[in-house]
Amino acid sequence: MRPVKTSFLQEGQYPVMVALLTPRRPSQLAQKVQSRFLESGHQPLRALNVEERHGQVTVSGCVPSFYMKQLAQTIARAVDGVHRVRNETTVQKSHEDSILVGV
Repeated sequence: MRPVKTSFLQEGQYPVMVALLTPRRPSQLAQKVQSRFLESGHQPLRALNVEERHGQVTVSGCVPSFYMKQLAQTIARAVDGVHRVRNETTVQKSHEDSILVGV
């Protein structure tokens, strides 16, 4: 989030800056990565969050397997303009998977 407007208290009061925050709009690069996730045909990748700053893409959210986590990183890295991928996705197995393996 970034400050978009600042204001100060009236004369005679201590100056205090108040920042109103708005969510950052996704960059074009983040949108490209998100599009590639959508085009991949893998449903879990569609729900991932993508943020970008200076060519570094951060991918976050939950996926059902380590394979999906790695796939998200591979897809993001292949997008032109991405210099680095920070993969913050977490692997969260479904309840059905836990029953099948007896966990």
